Amino acid sequence: MAADRLPVVTPDCSYEEPGLSLDAFERLILVRAWKPYQQKKDRKEFSVHRGLLSHHSVVFRETLQRTPRKNILELPGEDPDIVGSVVYWMYTGKLSQAALDAQGKIPLTLEQLCQVFSFGEKNGIPELRNIAITIFFQKSVQDSISPDTLMRWIYANTLPGSALRRYLVDYMVERCNFLNVENVWQGIAPAAFLLDILARLRMLQKPPSAQPPTRDEWLADKKRVFCERYHDHTPVALPPNEGPVIVDLMDAGLSDDEE
Repeated sequence: MAADRLPVVTPDCSYEEPGLSLDAFERLILVRAWKPYQQKKDRKEFSVHRGLLSHHSVVFRETLQRTPRKNILELPGEDPDIVGSVVYWMYTGKLSQAALDAQGKIPLTLEQLCQVFSFGEKNGIPELRNIAITIFFQKSVQDSISPDTLMRWIYANTLPGSALRRYLVDYMVERCNFLNVENVWQGIAPAAFLLDILARLRMLQKPPSAQPPTRDEWLADKKRVFCERYHDHTPVALPPNEGPVIVDLMDAGLSDDEE
């Protein structure tokens, strides 16, 4: 029932993404993805419009511009379920079919949202990072989960200074008094995470033992500053990775109608 649903906090953001060009849906290519421990034959395939990939991703755009005749985009090491969510978002602007499940909860897990964010970071998709971190914030608030449970994954799979790292550090600085962290973080907290915590405390001139604000006070402030602090609405440069693999259908021994 609607009355039983937990509220979803929506941060302020008035930015509107630019519209698609008229040729965005002219040509389809295959996007193939498989997990690191899977064999290539176990890949999952998605038919995606070439122009849509170029519109959203600076990495895909650069790759496709260099290889205009190529028809297959391979993403080895990527979870097909995450790639499926990304493709769904490219067409609908949403990461899942339903914004809330039958219980009024966000259906995506924090782990899945971290993976979506990381995919957007690796492939130069700022709009994807923006929606992933927004829903990450909403999910953690709705389920009352502290994001430090994912600190090792976040610091192993995101770039220094990324919005997801900033949110994690800000959350701990703003919501934690650090009175018992040695029992919780000892042996598991990444060194870079601890250094970021110290740097943020120093910048705010805040003692670690300071009394945190109430939940309502914190949420009100987070809603107000969320876009400015964590969203990226500026053009991006190519991230430091090797990018996807493009394969020609003829080179791969496939015809246009072969599955």
